[in-house]
Amino acid sequence: MKGYIILTVSAALLMHTANAIDEDFMKETGGFVIRDDPGNGFVLIANTQTRLPEEKLLKPVSYMRFHAKMHIDFKTVDSALLKIPFAQSMKSLGATVVVFVKDSKDDHSSIIVSPDERWASVNVAALNVDDPGDEVLALRTRKAINRALCLVCGAGGSQYPNTLVGPFKNGVKDYDRFSNEGLPPDVFQRMQHYLKTLDVRPIVRTTYINACQQGWAHAPTNEYQRVIYERIKAEQSEKPTNPIKILPGQKPSGK
Repeated sequence: MKGYIILTVSAALLMHTANAIDEDFMKETGGFVIRDDPGNGFVLIANTQTRLPEEKLLKPVSYMRFHAKMHIDFKTVDSALLKIPFAQSMKSLGATVVVFVKDSKDDHSSIIVSPDERWASVNVAALNVDDPGDEVLALRTRKAINRALCLVCGAGGSQYPNTLVGPFKNGVKDYDRFSNEGLPPDVFQRMQHYLKTLDVRPIVRTTYINACQQGWAHAPTNEYQRVIYERIKAEQSEKPTNPIKILPGQKPSGK
């Protein structure tokens, strides 16, 4: 019992320390923001299934934005898009590359990739073939989305063994060999290079304070950013070199 109490207290202290670090980071930087890039192409995860809630499938978006600097979004769309050729569906969605997430019992493949037409599909029904439970199914689906993104974005392999982009020998069971949906480090640059040839530029992600200093910050969205904005605005008004350019009502596109 004493050991349990010590572990519980230690965990609480670690959580408190992490929260303090996060708050210090927000005070100093204002958090991360993504620069607007009008006309840039983008990758879309197009969700047509309802078996899993959206919030269980969003992690690949933040993961790819952070690690691959990928301009990527998630959107739930009408399942009717699956009844027409995917190339036609992509045109209506306006995306450069699309990974469809579907739930089709008629299709036994967990992933299908068409690199020539720049789409891939992930089938939740195929990933649920052994009824592993909702949490395992959600994790398998996120892993499959990341795997499909690599396959359709020019990174279908790695120099590192035993990864999500490596060969599978046991079907969907192989997803369970990995504790999370993480990818090997060498795939991110490959995806960036491949997507650039399709006119999908890497996102510019930096801290709010850097964006203010560089002159492209969004309007403040919280108290931390407001304090930083007012401070830098005052500093630059005394000695203007690169004034902040914020349009009234401009909304942020990143965290």
